[in-house]
Amino acid sequence: MKKISTMMIAALAMCLFVGNAYAESTASKTGVCYSQMSLMKTEVGTTQQWVDIMKVNLHTSSQKDLVITPSLECLLTTDTKASTKGGNTSTATANARIRVRVLVDGNMDGIVPNAHGEMGVAYCERTQTLSVKLQGILSMCKDLNGDTFIDPNTECSLDEESVQLILDTASSHAFSFLAPNVGVGDHIITIQALIDSSSDTSTTDPAGSASTASATAAIGVGTVIVDEVRLAAGNTLTM
Repeated sequence: MKKISTMMIAALAMCLFVGNAYAESTASKTGVCYSQMSLMKTEVGTTQQWVDIMKVNLHTSSQKDLVITPSLECLLTTDTKASTKGGNTSTATANARIRVRVLVDGNMDGIVPNAHGEMGVAYCERTQTLSVKLQGILSMCKDLNGDTFIDPNTECSLDEESVQLILDTASSHAFSFLAPNVGVGDHIITIQALIDSSSDTSTTDPAGSASTASATAAIGVGTVIVDEVRLAAGNTLTM
């Protein structure tokens, strides 16, 4: 069984409020936007989509390069419980992730890095898999054929054994994007985030199992700083 849950906006950034979706600020050299409340959270049953979480309006008086650094608090919860008996194998998997991308004037053209294209940059991601193979709890045995010997495979009843693993973490992450050769004028820098989570369970027991899995992800407080710079021409980075 597999379930998908994705995100909805929970709060607004603390700048100049715009509508009901995001906030924005205006600056000539450096743009800053920040939030003191949760920006996004998972919502079961919604369609996976990119959502604006912060915006900065920046005016450039000459052609410049922009360094855009969103910093976000990531909160992930994964819960897996696997139950089995009779030596069967039961597996539960939960996944949660938060991805971020940057748009300048509504598009991603020229944004560096862009190795993942539409998928943006992974700020945090966790895949938790719990797999168990247990014999079961011996609940009752009876000599059914009267041979004074109890066969544990045919004359004993087993209850399921279970193991559960829950991880709940919070951490802060930042990444710097580069927008080269931004022309003169007013520009809108948009920070978008995508949250999704999934769960899956499987068992080798023909009768099934009670294994469960769930995952949630959320973005807490966040900031974005946009700096005007002039990068030196001809510099390369060799890995």
